[in-house]
Amino acid sequence: MTGAPRWPFPGPRLGPPPAWAELRTRDPVSRIRTPAGETAWLLTRYADIRALLSDDRFSVGLPGGVRLSGTPLPGDLLFQDPPRHTELRAMVSRSLSARRIEGLRRQTGELTETLLGELRATGDTADLAAGLTYPLSAGVLARLLGVAMAEDARLRAWAGDIMALSATEDSAQLSAWGAVNEHLAALIEEKTASPGDDVLTDLLATCPDAAELQGLAVSIVVAGYATTANTLNLGLITLLGEPDRYRRLAAAPETVPEVVEEILRWHSDRAGLVRIARTDVELGGTLIRRGEIVLAPLLAAAHDPAAFPDPGRFAPAGHGRPQLAFGYGAHHCLGAALARMELRVALTGLVRAMPDLRLTKPVAELPWSTGRLDDGPEKVPVRW
Repeated sequence: MTGAPRWPFPGPRLGPPPAWAELRTRDPVSRIRTPAGETAWLLTRYADIRALLSDDRFSVGLPGGVRLSGTPLPGDLLFQDPPRHTELRAMVSRSLSARRIEGLRRQTGELTETLLGELRATGDTADLAAGLTYPLSAGVLARLLGVAMAEDARLRAWAGDIMALSATEDSAQLSAWGAVNEHLAALIEEKTASPGDDVLTDLLATCPDAAELQGLAVSIVVAGYATTANTLNLGLITLLGEPDRYRRLAAAPETVPEVVEEILRWHSDRAGLVRIARTDVELGGTLIRRGEIVLAPLLAAAHDPAAFPDPGRFAPAGHGRPQLAFGYGAHHCLGAALARMELRVALTGLVRAMPDLRLTKPVAELPWSTGRLDDGPEKVPVRW
């Protein structure tokens, strides 16, 4: 369709593009043009997005609406459909047990304290992205998998390329996927020789195919590393950008779980989860033809007033409807419990150690990464 607006829409760093509110009322299932140049459908209502994500008549698609023309990479949990996705998911799900995540809680707390201690030892200013959020996320994954992860800069670059909205199948996306695969292959060899009480050891016992095992490990790293760190970065600037929010939390750290849930809602995916119709489907009163692309930004669902009263207000414990930050349906994030634990532990440790924390730059002046599934601040400069 000529004249369809180009996706993604312009908008503020923190919050939804203004056009979503108008579309939600006037044209909730509307035409757009993806970064790859294809025409697609955009959803802006909570009910429609939730319905899409639980409908097996849609296939999962790559970030930005790029079509996957070949077969999925072995072990890929992120962009593969049932029934193989279901089988692979079951392997990982057994390893991400409540017992294991609870066991990681203490280690996450210890790592948080160590990182904060190192920051305090350097003075009274720091970049929390470099000194806390990314090292913490990498450290938690290392303990989960039972291996030493690549240095931070490499992981960030690989994850960014894999989640780029402009990705194509012959672009840096597959190159980055291959690089992470190569790195994890070496770590898997080490783990084979030295098993332990960790996810990789579990997967070695249940996944006999080496290529699939690598793909599963890569999926865990890509889904759990940059996304969790970026959510914590966004949550921190949301709290510190309105200093009273952070001070209230520091005075009542027991409210961290509620604040984390509101951070997750406020910073849900804005790029749009991608689905492709397997057959003709009516959705939100609109006929979606077989093969057509549908984009479902979870941030649009999070700001639908039909689901969340006064959705633009940051209100911990103020909304009753389940938020969709971790998706819904067959592809609901397997690491949701792990991510929640990490966010809660990190934020609790931070407000207790640095109750007077404040940004050294306005949010509008922070360097920002764009064009990825998880846009966010590159740095979080603070003083205490």
